[in-house]
Amino acid sequence: MTNTMRFTQPPTMHITLLLAEYSSQASATLALEVLDVANRLAAPSAAPFALVVASLDGLPVSNALGRTMAVDVALDALDHTDLVLVPGFLFSLREALPAFGRYRDWLCRQHRQGAVIASMCTATFMLAEAGLLDGIQATTHWAFADQLAAEFPD
Repeated sequence: MTNTMRFTQPPTMHITLLLAEYSSQASATLALEVLDVANRLAAPSAAPFALVVASLDGLPVSNALGRTMAVDVALDALDHTDLVLVPGFLFSLREALPAFGRYRDWLCRQHRQGAVIASMCTATFMLAEAGLLDGIQATTHWAFADQLAAEFPD
């Protein structure tokens, strides 16, 4: 009797890159390119990541320089995601902060449904605003660490 091992492909991870007004294009592009490389290095028929770029309303968003970044879909049009990744805002955080509350319900719903919620750099503030970091130790860009601790002490 021959013992044959069968390898099965892991399921594709569905990733949502959430773009908000004033998102850093460098941060968003870095995430997109790293995930694209991972897909390219995987077996051609088994890309590990299915990536969608989303905004609150499905419309393009302006980055910190006022340039437009394209998106694929509105957040509410997504039925399922395994990972929500929010790119940073770098030094446009002050302008971006007032709108972060608009993402709370969607982020919390995704979290309750089992999605991992992750942020890059100063996008930690969006997760904190949504209450997703309560009781959790978090980090951000060093220039904003004191502000994060002061605004979100929990």
